[in-house]
Amino acid sequence: MSFYFGRSGTLLFPSWVLESTEDLVGGIVAMFVLAVVFEGLRTLQEFLAYLAATRSKQTLTKNDSVIEMLPRKSCSSENGDDCNPPSARKPSKFLTWAEKLREIEKKAVLLYWVQSVIQVVRVGVAYLLMLAVMTFNGWIFLSIAFGSGVGYFAFGWIKFLFTRPKSANAGCSNGNCS
Repeated sequence: MSFYFGRSGTLLFPSWVLESTEDLVGGIVAMFVLAVVFEGLRTLQEFLAYLAATRSKQTLTKNDSVIEMLPRKSCSSENGDDCNPPSARKPSKFLTWAEKLREIEKKAVLLYWVQSVIQVVRVGVAYLLMLAVMTFNGWIFLSIAFGSGVGYFAFGWIKFLFTRPKSANAGCSNGNCS
């Protein structure tokens, strides 16, 4: 089999027959858009994975460290004689830490479900694109290749924005950059 550049053939479904120039142009545009959508879904899925990984890390370490979660004495004098009795201390923050952890787990499960749905749609679109290329129509193949390139260009900057370091001196410590 080899590629042909004509306007005869069937594209994906028996009812989608390429008989005229208008049919071919419609198929080319549809496959171009589908390839752009595929790249957008890929970027969205990568962004959600990045979001899940960074949010869970930040939420646990942003405001509360494990040491801050431990109950502390609150004393007004240096020698500790005027410490509040245990009943007057604030309640342990372990409960709030556990609640925060449960909240993170719920969000992570929701993000995982969304990523799973996106994966199903993305695989379906990928197989449709593959089947369209297997028609061996050169115009359809070129439209998918260019659509993928345009989609990568359109959505690639988003990936660059969320994966770059937060500051220019992210690799520096105490002003010493290596």
